[in-house]
Formats: sequence, structure tokens, C-alpha cells
Amino acid sequence: MQLSQADVIEILRIVDSFGIGELRLEVGELRLHVVKGAPGVAATAGAAQASSPQLVPLAAPSMPVPARSEPEPHPRGAAVDAGLVAVNAPMVGTFYRAPAPGAAPFVEVGQRVRPDTPIGIVEVMKLMNTVNAGVAGTVREVRAADAQMVEYGQVLVVIEPEGAANA
Repeated sequence: MQLSQADVIEILRIVDSFGIGELRLEVGELRLHVVKGAPGVAATAGAAQASSPQLVPLAAPSMPVPARSEPEPHPRGAAVDAGLVAVNAPMVGTFYRAPAPGAAPFVEVGQRVRPDTPIGIVEVMKLMNTVNAGVAGTVREVRAADAQMVEYGQVLVVIEPEGAANA
């Protein structure tokens, strides 16, 4: 697996915009280590070898990191009303409400869902991760906009579980 310069820029943007101090990523033989504010090489990769791994620079620390445009409207850990269930982002990435551009959203306010009902997708480095409701009930609020950058733990959708209205 190889990372393009665009992939590295996206990783650095995420590290910068969410205040992540250090990131280590290992996928197969690929190893990426990013330390915010560290002198020297900003990101490194190398093939895993039994004796000693060799590190090859992918990007110089002077690589520009795009600034985040605006703060998120609902920060991570935002409260939900008692009796309701928050479906949180399982990771940092871009949240999509629909399976494809121009398609109908996975869920809308007032829609009944089952635990396995997809409520959206979180994209991380071109990998699409389906987020399911996790509970049976009715969608009461959609807090994340389509194509919005979300943080780990950020509330995406609020669901009223079945039987909660009668309890």
C-alpha cells in the first residue's frame, strides 16, 4: 500500500484540525508516524523487516496543511435528552448522509430504524465505513450535515428507542 501526497496532506490536515498530537498508522507493511510540531520528517514509511526497519521519508515538514474552514456545530460529547440514544461517529472522517451524491439520505427525522439500519457513512482516506443505528426506534434528530468533517465520538443522529415514549 502506498500513500499519495494528497493522502499525506489529508492526514496532516486531520492531525492539525483536530489537535491530534501524534498519530501512528500501520497497515500491512506500511507504517506512518506523524508527530505534530516535531522537528525533522513529518511522515515516514517503510517496509517491515525482521531485523531493522528502514524508514523512507514521504513528505517534508514544510508541506502545507490546509486550515479547517469552520467549527463543527455539535462538538463531540454533545448532550442528548434523557431517554434518547446518540449514535456517535466511530472515527474521525467525513460523514455522508446518503450512499451516493444525489441519492436519498439513509435516514430522515421521524423514520423508524432497526439496529442494523445504516444511518450514514464515515469516509477515512477513501475507505467507506457504514455507521448503523445500533438500536431500534425512531430518528428524532440528525446532527451531522452531509459531507461534514466529524470527530471521534461526535453525535451524528439521535434516536428515541422503541418503548421510550410509553415509559
